[in-house]
Amino acid sequence: MAITGTVTPHPAGITVTLQQQLQGTGWLSVSEQALRSNGTFSFSTEPIKVGLTTYRVVTTKGTTYVGSSARVPVRVLHWQYVTDIAEFEHVTPTPGSGSLTTDPIVSDGVRYEHAISLDPGCYNQWGGNAWIDYILERQYEQFSATDGLDDQAASGATATYVVLGGDGKKLATGALVRSEAAKVKVSVNGEYRLRLWINVRDPNNAAGCSPYFTHVVFGDAQVLGP
Repeated sequence: MAITGTVTPHPAGITVTLQQQLQGTGWLSVSEQALRSNGTFSFSTEPIKVGLTTYRVVTTKGTTYVGSSARVPVRVLHWQYVTDIAEFEHVTPTPGSGSLTTDPIVSDGVRYEHAISLDPGCYNQWGGNAWIDYILERQYEQFSATDGLDDQAASGATATYVVLGGDGKKLATGALVRSEAAKVKVSVNGEYRLRLWINVRDPNNAAGCSPYFTHVVFGDAQVLGP
């Protein structure tokens, strides 16, 4: 993360220090540097925790006047696998709308240890549709995954997928065939809900059950959030 600014006035010899606010009213000095000749500075730092962090820059050397910048709040996020988030651990598809597995699976020759895999399941009453909802509560910024069919799908198998926001808005959509993958990365900023929707048309003549159904794989599905 870069924090830049300018000191005015800026007589020669001034040094400034980047500080990070601790819990309460204390400040931790992170780094210091001499001003450039035009009075500018530029710090590069890595936050030490996820969440809301506040920074400021103060004059520390070369002047009798102690100046302080405005406080700059920074919301620090990180990528997490959807399958590793405790709040999503027991999420299941809508009854009758397919089956979910989060076991490792191979798609397009890649083994995904953190996958969300949906299939239409037995006696699918939605024409091969299946979907699962994750309640984001507007805490997350982005969603990413690599979409494809699992490598056990029959030759010539096809499917479609849609990534939807809480208002039904289509964030991403596409068609899939065996041995091809699609990269998906979309903004979920402000979304209360994320829906992953798939369709496998007439799966194995799915008026009944079959030993195996084509899986649509959201490989390494992740969200960027707190």
